[in-house]
Parts: sequence; C-alpha cells; structure tokens
Amino acid sequence: MKLSWAPSPQIHCFLFDRLEVAAQILRPEIDLTSTELVRAQAMGSSSRRQEFILGRSLLRRELAKILNMNPRELVIESDEKGRPRVLNSTKTFDFSFSHSGDLILLAVSLDGSPVGCDIEKIAESTDYELLSRHLFSDEEKNQLKNAPEGQRRALAFEFWCLREARFKRASTEKESVKEIKLIERGYICAVSA
Repeated sequence: MKLSWAPSPQIHCFLFDRLEVAAQILRPEIDLTSTELVRAQAMGSSSRRQEFILGRSLLRRELAKILNMNPRELVIESDEKGRPRVLNSTKTFDFSFSHSGDLILLAVSLDGSPVGCDIEKIAESTDYELLSRHLFSDEEKNQLKNAPEGQRRALAFEFWCLREARFKRASTEKESVKEIKLIERGYICAVSA
C-alpha cells in the first residue's frame, strides 16, 4: 500500500506499509551514508536498527524522487532541534517523517513552509485518561469527557497525534493546514503546516 493525498496544494503526504517497503527494498543499507550506518549500529536492539535503516532508505528514495537526485547524494543532517534536513538541495522544501507499527508517513511541503506529521497506532493498552490528565488542554479534556465512551480512545489519539505533528513542525508561524485522518487497521495520522 502506498497512499498519497494533498491536504493543500503545497503539502503532500505519503503513507507506506513497512512490510511492503521491506519487500521492495531488499538492501536498504546501500542507500545510507557511512555516518547513518554507524548511527544504526549504535542502536541497541536489532529491530530498532532495522527500522531505522529501512526508514532512512525510504526517506532518501522518496526525497530523491522529489529533488531529482540520487538517494546517496542527499546530505541529510539534523538541525538544532533534531529535525532531519537536506542540506544540499537547490529546491526550497520541508518534510516530516513518522512511523508507528507497520506504517510509515512522510509529509512534504513543496513551498518550504514548515510541516510536521505524526502517525500512531491506536493502542488498547495506552492509558488515554492518564495522557489526558498530564498533557491535554482544558478544552481537549472537556471534549474527551463529553465524547461518547466508545470514541474517547480514538479522540485522545487524535489530540496526541496532532500535538506531536505540531511539535515536529517546530514553527511559531500560524498553522494554515491541520488535518487528521483515521486510517484503516487502527491508525491515526495528523499533519500540521
């Protein structure tokens, strides 16, 4: 599955199934730089390491298509806030990347305006009431309290996902695009631009 949609003319989102990506990219490590491979090797668990390698390979391949470059030519480094950036692009753009469970989300801003995205699997084991007490605004808490019982968990994940997307956007500019999507298989994603 590769879904794509555009919440606005300048914001494009791409959703990937991690297992399908893994089947298509048989040797993802060939897309990574030596620095990225060293970073991956420093990760404790092998599943986390493989997740990073696959995700970074996918990110490089998708950004390379947009920028008409070779994936290995992209110079990707983290800025002072930890957000990955392409340093050697002649195009002005911004992007955000998120993954949860089997899904990977990429949001790209073609005009360079800040964009953030998040995707979360709606987990039954998550104590959404605890999240609510410590992280949500009074307005969000009231909306949660007034929602039908069967919808509260999904609503709490909407609030959390949008909060994460806004955090990743890392901008003080006024938000012009806010989109929340409930995706099949119990996932929710949010985009802030």
